[in-house]
Amino acid sequence: MKKNIYDVFKPGDRVYRKYIDIDGSNSRYEGIILSLTKDSMEVFWDRVNGKYKPTGFTKCSMEEIFDGSSGYTPIKHRHRFPW
Repeated sequence: MKKNIYDVFKPGDRVYRKYIDIDGSNSRYEGIILSLTKDSMEVFWDRVNGKYKPTGFTKCSMEEIFDGSSGYTPIKHRHRFPW
C-alpha cells in the first residue's frame, strides 16, 4: 500500500534528514515544511548539526521523502519535547 503524504506530514512541521558521506561522516539537516502536494513536499532547510545555517529550499519527491536518495536518509519528524 502506497503511503499518503497527508497522513504523515502537514505544512509547518519540523523535519530532519541526515546526509552520509562516502567516508562515513554525517550531517543532520533540519527544516520546516512549507507546502505539500499529493506527491511532493517543499522544505526550507535552516539548521545543520543543530546550528542555524539556512541552506535553501528543496522540493522532495515521494521517493526521496520515504526512501531517501543520494546519501540522504528518509525525511522524518523532528523529535518533540515530552511536555
